[in-house]
Amino acid sequence: PIPTTKRGCPRLVVFTDSEVKILEQVQFDFGKATIRPASNALLDEVAQVLKDHAEVLKLEVQGHTDNIGGAAYNKKLSDDRAKSVMNALTTRGIDQGRLFSTGYGFEKPIGDNKTADGRQMNRRVQFIVTEKKPIPVTTTKQGVAPPPKTVP
Repeated sequence: PIPTTKRGCPRLVVFTDSEVKILEQVQFDFGKATIRPASNALLDEVAQVLKDHAEVLKLEVQGHTDNIGGAAYNKKLSDDRAKSVMNALTTRGIDQGRLFSTGYGFEKPIGDNKTADGRQMNRRVQFIVTEKKPIPVTTTKQGVAPPPKTVP
């Protein structure tokens, strides 16, 4: 099932221990790093998730491409797109010190580059949590009764 908000609207973003997972792709102009307005709601939600999860100290914004075109071209395009998304998050109030971007080109495919569907899957942005605040562990002494309350 698709996760929903309190109002029943579909969520576009799911937070996990290791990733801010987006359920639709960031849309760019063809061959450019310009984010299309259709992705504004998605990036708004990514920014809100990061605001809600201050324990995320560092997030890598990853850009990926399919294998159409040369390696150097795709590496630069993916890097420019990752930077563009990172900048979009900072304009939405996310501290730039929490973010860094990396363009991987077509080095890390998740789909088969021999098919149109596979290439579509490979053209993506991912948000990987690389550093989190440690969650403090509270311990209680077992077998020790609390001090008795005194009545004045």
